[in-house]
Amino acid sequence: MLRRTAVDKLFEDAVRFAETLPGDHPLTVKVEADGRVWADPYRIGQVLRNLLSNAAKYSPDGAPIELRAKSGETSGRIRIEVADRGRGVYPDDVDLIFEKFGRGRDRSGRKAYGVGLGLYLSRRILQAHGGDLTLDPAPKGGSVFSFELEETA
Repeated sequence: MLRRTAVDKLFEDAVRFAETLPGDHPLTVKVEADGRVWADPYRIGQVLRNLLSNAAKYSPDGAPIELRAKSGETSGRIRIEVADRGRGVYPDDVDLIFEKFGRGRDRSGRKAYGVGLGLYLSRRILQAHGGDLTLDPAPKGGSVFSFELEETA
């Protein structure tokens, strides 16, 4: 159920989850836009756990992960990003990874492991929140998965 939810509370829960992830992935949290958003905190928590888990899974040990909140590209929205410095997503697989049971390849061409539901379900959750899940290449290599949520007063 959608309700006013503090971004820092969403991040607090996500950071606790990130501490349990396998591998050595220093997590940096950057909050440039703090406030409250309309969200189902449980479902958005699922999205953040999935994105952080994928970032750790597809990044080499020692590669940092960033969790960021900043002003959205659309006024009145907060943009949340999970960035990694892994191999990135093979360009031809960008649409595929968001499909049900879709699994892409990493940049080396190897098939990614997993069932292929995490990003599909995350996207569906975000669409139910009036947004979408997007993927962009990270400037220093890797991927940036992001979404926007409506800000509340």
